[in-house]
Amino acid sequence: MAGTYGLSGSGINVDSVVSQLMGTERGPYNKMAQQQQQLTWKKEAYNTVYTGITTYRTSVFNSSLQSTLSAKATAVSNSAVVSASANAGAGNMSHSITVNQMASGVNLASSGAITTGTDKNTLADQFGLGTSAFNIKITNNGVTSTIAVDPTKSINTFVAQINSAVSDSNSAIGMNLNANYDTTLDRFFLTTTNTGASASIDFSGTADPAALTFLQDLKINTAATTKVSGAPITTGTTYKPIPTLAQQFTGLTGPMNIQITNAGQTQIVPINTATDTMDSLVAALNNAGVSVTAKYDSSTDRFTLTDTSGIGTGIDFSGSDAAALSFLSTNLKLNTSTATPTKVSGAPITTGAAYKPTTLAQQFTGLTGPMTIQIATAGQTAQTISIDPTKDTMDSLVSKLSNAGANVTASYDSSTDLFALTDNSGTGSGIDFSGSNAAALSFLGTNLKLNTTKLAQTGSDAIFNLDGVNNLAESSNSFAISGVTYTLASQGSSTVSVSTDVNSIVAAVQSFVTSYNTELASVYAKVTEPAYSDYPPLTSAQESSMSQNDITLWNAKAQSGMLNNDNYLTSLVNNMRDNMYTPVSGLTTAYNSAAALGITTGDYTQNGQLTLDTDTLKAALAADPNAAYEVFGSKGSSTDSNTQGIAVRLTNTLQTTQNQITQEAGIAPDVEAGDQSFLATEINNLSTQMSDENTRLSDVQSRYYNEFNAMETAIQQLNSQSSWLSSMLGTSSTSSSSTSG
Repeated sequence: MAGTYGLSGSGINVDSVVSQLMGTERGPYNKMAQQQQQLTWKKEAYNTVYTGITTYRTSVFNSSLQSTLSAKATAVSNSAVVSASANAGAGNMSHSITVNQMASGVNLASSGAITTGTDKNTLADQFGLGTSAFNIKITNNGVTSTIAVDPTKSINTFVAQINSAVSDSNSAIGMNLNANYDTTLDRFFLTTTNTGASASIDFSGTADPAALTFLQDLKINTAATTKVSGAPITTGTTYKPIPTLAQQFTGLTGPMNIQITNAGQTQIVPINTATDTMDSLVAALNNAGVSVTAKYDSSTDRFTLTDTSGIGTGIDFSGSDAAALSFLSTNLKLNTSTATPTKVSGAPITTGAAYKPTTLAQQFTGLTGPMTIQIATAGQTAQTISIDPTKDTMDSLVSKLSNAGANVTASYDSSTDLFALTDNSGTGSGIDFSGSNAAALSFLGTNLKLNTTKLAQTGSDAIFNLDGVNNLAESSNSFAISGVTYTLASQGSSTVSVSTDVNSIVAAVQSFVTSYNTELASVYAKVTEPAYSDYPPLTSAQESSMSQNDITLWNAKAQSGMLNNDNYLTSLVNNMRDNMYTPVSGLTTAYNSAAALGITTGDYTQNGQLTLDTDTLKAALAADPNAAYEVFGSKGSSTDSNTQGIAVRLTNTLQTTQNQITQEAGIAPDVEAGDQSFLATEINNLSTQMSDENTRLSDVQSRYYNEFNAMETAIQQLNSQSSWLSSMLGTSSTSSSSTSG
């Protein structure tokens, strides 16, 4: 490039001359840049309208909802029992509800301080556990999770494991459990976050003895379907079994059938001398249902059978088989020949092994006094068993538990000195001793070394009567029936009245009118905004000679009227008005238009703005509670907009305009990748043309500079030749003068 001034000394300001020449050359480029700026402004203007329509369209859609325009109000007579809300589908009526039982989840808490070790750094330290890991299976609502417990970690780690536990079969399913350990109280808490009969905290799948011991250490009410002594149990006299009848009576063998008749009742009692004992014989006769009481006194070695009916007809064995009659008369030494109210052995009866069983008080050191064991399985009514340690034996304890009607089988293995109790219900819910008295719980836990806690507990459904239908059940205290959502608070009774929420509907319609007026005014302003064709976008050169204030004022004029008389927006304004004024065909009531609801428009100076007469609207709602919804929200036919509600029509109209704007200008103010709109295409085309024009201008500018450089070089050469000629001419003149002289 040449410098600012010519190398020849011509004094020409080359940059200035080239700049002036390029100013003329830039005419087409500047025109394209101005055109592109106008298109960009127009695209931005469309985007502003598009964004406004999006917001307004959401408002219009909400105005078409039944929940908005058929809103319901509720009133309860006893808020301490229930609160309620109603959706648009609920009928206007009064409901009566009586809450019999609240829904609940399962809440377990330690019954006392749980730490037994030296510190709480690890579970092993806190509870004296070993360091080997074990698994706890926990089930809630049919979902099971296996928690691997590491005794070298703290109880807080165990708590975190429960809180983050997921289903073994699907990690996307949580357990709805919340565990917590309170350091101050030294207690563990475990609750379900769900409620109802399906909510549960069930450890019955846990089989590892270490895990069961740990659960017991937590002192929460947990249970197993099978309870087995944790170690040998006898601490006193070694268990001595009761002799069988065959052992107690020399020469007695085989089965027999005792037929006993008393007070008009007859029963056959089968006896197997090889397995039955004096205790089981007594129990069988007492349970025969013929109003007799059997008793054996081991101190006198005599058997007694007494009629308790009070009728006095006497006890009759005449229907018994020969073996039974022989046993009754020969071994028990009872009078079998005549019916008498009381039959007593005529002499001591034992001829074989002595009946001297070990009592519970003898077998367990320090065990004294009577106790009451309450046992239940599978949600059955708990059965109560009375035990007298000074009289009852391990055999009678086993018999009483097994025959209590609680679906359990008790057994005692004298070879291992272990006691076992099994749930036969098949439900896996576990055996529950929770109703037993303190002495019984101590005996079961301390002496028999059983886990007396309950491994599975369930929540409760809400039970209530509604409108004359009794004992309905819901898993939650909040539920919906026939459009009314009830939230129970306590047991008791209340009425729930449902009515049309007039104030809410009026507010919704007023909101619709306000937003309609705002959007219509906004679009109308764009359509009528004046355009100033004499104010094209400024070029950089023009801006360089103007003040910032002048530039701002100029641009305001230049950007005005980008959407003046725009076809899409003009159609939108007209369609919005038509949508409002056209009645909804197909409605069978007089309330089939906006005007019928009190919505009217002012004179032409108000440009279609709406007003609402709330008194007219309230009167319409009093006559027809669904009037507002039918006028605004009727779905109608997709092919006949006249059958559609006002809000439905407007939603479709706004969508159509948005689709048109999308085709014309896209949905973003800037040109983004993938924008196939008309304006984006035009802007991109101009960018390409301007790039090409820039290349041409660069070439022209280079050509100008090159031409000036060539000119300067030529001038310099001419100047050099001129100097040479002058020099030569000067030399010749000097020589001529010398010669003449």
